[in-house]
Amino acid sequence: MTLLNWPPAKGEKPPHLQVKRTYEAPVPSRADFDFRQPRHAVEERRVILSAALDHHGQGDAVEEKIGASIPRAGRVAPIPRRTLERDFRLNHHVATVGTLTLEQADELLHGCGALVRRLERDLAPRPVSVDIVYPLSVGVRLKLRPFTVVEEWGDGTRSEEKRMSVGYVLWSAAREYERIYLDWAKYKVWGHGLEDLVFERLLVRPRGRLDLWVGS
Repeated sequence: MTLLNWPPAKGEKPPHLQVKRTYEAPVPSRADFDFRQPRHAVEERRVILSAALDHHGQGDAVEEKIGASIPRAGRVAPIPRRTLERDFRLNHHVATVGTLTLEQADELLHGCGALVRRLERDLAPRPVSVDIVYPLSVGVRLKLRPFTVVEEWGDGTRSEEKRMSVGYVLWSAAREYERIYLDWAKYKVWGHGLEDLVFERLLVRPRGRLDLWVGS
């Protein structure tokens, strides 16, 4: 095996160690959908709206324009034990993630596995779907296909690899949040600026379904 560790004291790298990497991400598909607000979001939304109306000195006389709250939260399904090794704890600022390139996001963003208790990056290289719902009244289902990493070496050799990673998922979601916030009235964003949002958790379920927790 060739050692890739080549400190400056060794001089210029030989051609077979010089590599150029290119990241190619397919365009995601998306679909809007209606959903039931979880109980905590209904309460948070009520508090935010009340504070906003009080701030403008209009109180309860103003008709709500943001969207109708849903009085009953949907039941949260228990997390199957077999998926815990793909349960990632996160702490990544959404707006900042959106400023990264795909390569930077893939290299920098990891999740701490709930079972393995270490930072991990890669997911199974298969298509996935993730729902973006917070703090929205109309959700977006984002479908992602694996991205491609192309490596071209100085000696003329070339390789391609299909990959899916925590960084790629969060980067794609952050860019989708940017799009949503530019069209905030359509998605009825009921609270929080984009700069308030943080990715908190990513759960990989069977058949390529991802659950993404976003907080503020």
